[in-house]
Amino acid sequence: MKFLTLSNNSRIKNIIKILKAVQWDNPPKANVLILDEMGSDYIEQMIVYGLDFSILHSLMEVVYLSPQILLLFLKNLARALWRKTKEGEQWFPWEIYLLSCIEYIGPKVVVTFIDNSPVYQNLSRRYAGGDFYLIQNGVRLKVDAEVDYTIKMTNLCCWGQSDIDLFSRNNHRIDNYMPLGPLVGSYYKTELSSGDIEDEYDVCLVSQWRNQFMNGESAPHLKKAVSTVNEYLAQYLHKHPVKACVATCAQVKENLTREIAYYRDLFGDDVTIIPRERKTFSTYAAMDRSTVIIGFSSSAVYEAYGWGKKVLLCNYSDDYKWDNASVIEDITISGTDYLDFERKLNKILNMDAAEYKNMAAANMKYAVNFNAEMPAHKYLRQKIVERIK
Repeated sequence: MKFLTLSNNSRIKNIIKILKAVQWDNPPKANVLILDEMGSDYIEQMIVYGLDFSILHSLMEVVYLSPQILLLFLKNLARALWRKTKEGEQWFPWEIYLLSCIEYIGPKVVVTFIDNSPVYQNLSRRYAGGDFYLIQNGVRLKVDAEVDYTIKMTNLCCWGQSDIDLFSRNNHRIDNYMPLGPLVGSYYKTELSSGDIEDEYDVCLVSQWRNQFMNGESAPHLKKAVSTVNEYLAQYLHKHPVKACVATCAQVKENLTREIAYYRDLFGDDVTIIPRERKTFSTYAAMDRSTVIIGFSSSAVYEAYGWGKKVLLCNYSDDYKWDNASVIEDITISGTDYLDFERKLNKILNMDAAEYKNMAAANMKYAVNFNAEMPAHKYLRQKIVERIK
């Protein structure tokens, strides 16, 4: 997908990667196609289990080459050249290849957990053989919508009315908004959570530690944002006798070791560190057992907000694009003053549950449309089963 924007050396490396990944065959046909392996485990577990589905790898892990794919590629290349001449539309070679594979497979439904890729957005409009659902994989902020191109797609399975307003304000073109709430958080809460759970922790920090920027390699504003909330919480825990946990985010073992070492050095024994385990939904379980969830821009924090949890969203990046205008000021904080952080966290921690609900209930629904009766995974499965009958 990044093929045309890379340096010559990178292009050569990608060509070598493609050649190594070539399979002289057609992709397997199926009624339901999951586009890309990323998030396919969630889609399989939550939505398409037991159905006739296949996965199309889109990051050069597997490249199908056959006479049928070649003919479809040439047809779509001619279509792309015509569209470029007539309307100035840009089609990338990899996008043409993926469209050709999808057309060969001929699914009645295409579903992907990658809604924020221009290539996938374009494919949703260019594949005419079935329904195409792009499932929003995280919270969307100004930084996602204030971009220098028009986002165009067919069916966006978004989180709430706040997403509709955000994209509409920025003149993007989404044919059909489906405000279903988050897929993963809804699945956890309705299928795996044991209901009313007693809080084990007063505070849960949802980590956004990333090796690439915490080591100063990139995005200093993000390092500042994450470091500040972490350091303010460390100060808070030294002053206040509350029980806290940190839900880590690194998945690669080497990075997880570094992340745990960072938090142990920062917090000492003041927190319980919960290593991330994707299969056990460890972050969601930690939030479920906590009174207040704290984070910078973590999607998981917003998902917990949708459940009705107390949250504190902290933007210390000095970049307004990381603000979320869709949530009430009572649960957000920015600036550089620890005392403001302390006061706001104390207020939320000590707030009666009924008072918090009265304050935030309408906003929860607006920002994250969690629906316990018809969560996202059940709705989408129902739609797909009806379509492939």
